[in-house]
Order: sequence, then C-alpha cells, then structure tokens
Amino acid sequence: MSFLIIIYNQLRLNARAAIFGVLGGVLAVWLYSAFYVFTPLDPCLMGFPAGFLIAKAISLGSFGKHPHILTVVARTLFVLTYLFGTLPVDLWRHSDQPFMATLQSVYNRIDFIFGQGEEAESFAHFAEIFGGWISLLAGINITGKKYE
Repeated sequence: MSFLIIIYNQLRLNARAAIFGVLGGVLAVWLYSAFYVFTPLDPCLMGFPAGFLIAKAISLGSFGKHPHILTVVARTLFVLTYLFGTLPVDLWRHSDQPFMATLQSVYNRIDFIFGQGEEAESFAHFAEIFGGWISLLAGINITGKKYE
C-alpha cells in the first residue's frame, strides 16, 4: 500500500511541476512576443532567459526535486515556446489568415536558426544569428542542467 502512495505522490509532484512549466512557457511566449514587438532584433536572442524561466518554474513546482522526466518536460516546453514564441504577434498582425500566419511564424523561427547562416548581409546580422544560436543552445542546456 505504501508503494502506491509513493507512486501517487510522485505523479502528483510531476503534474504540478508540469503545470508550473506550462505557466512558465506562457510567460516565455510573452517574453518572445514582447521582444519581437519592441526591438528590431530577432526574438531567438531571448532563448536563454526563456529557458531559465521555464526551468525555474518547473523547479518551483517540483519543490526542488529533480526526477528525470522533468528534464524532458522542460526541454520540450522550451522548444515549443521557441517555435511558437512570436505566434501571438503574427496572428495579431495577420488575423485574416490564421493558418498561414501560424505556418509562416514557425517557418521564420526555424529559418532564422538553420537557414540564414551563409547569407548574412553584414557582420551585425551574422552576430545576431550567432547570438541566436548561443542563446538557443544555452536555453536547452539550462533546462537540462536543472534536473541532472
């Protein structure tokens, strides 16, 4: 009977941590969107703060315990918030075609990281792409390091 109680408490703890992570993900989407609206830079530069925000939210929800499943949850939420981070702004700007705006928003995020490295127009553009890569990798790293 005590084994069932331990399993129940573990599942409840993981669910609470996942809910906190989703709330952190929503805040990260707001962070990406605000950066997208208020600066001329690409929002992927906000990868590290978004990853830290999600990892901290999950850590608060799990009361400092670190099961391995929370690493998977944190990294999944981080990648999803990266891909859909500017979606609210893109849907607001293109409200007449929501499906195409969604596809274009996700495509722009993927294209910025994987498609523009060789066609950088200037050193500033190259530095922005390089900073985006560093921020993305640092965000993935911090969401995993919190729970290992």
